[in-house]
Amino acid sequence: MSFNVQRGEVVALIGQTDPLTVVELLETGATTTSDDTGLFTFDDVILTLGNNPLTARSTDTAGNYSEFATTIRRTEEDIN
Repeated sequence: MSFNVQRGEVVALIGQTDPLTVVELLETGATTTSDDTGLFTFDDVILTLGNNPLTARSTDTAGNYSEFATTIRRTEEDIN
């Protein structure tokens, strides 16, 4: 599982995991389901200034899960 991130205060987190699995962004409780290629998106994620630890958990229909954790640092330069 991985993320691609846009710059700014409100971002979309775009990731890749197994196809057709439920993905939860643990810090916000938001959930989505990956498409048939495994692509998923969390829109409108708010990043505060400084470090923003994020963990996504992907769970398949059998209850197996994997997690991906990263920290995104938002700086003053990202405010424009």
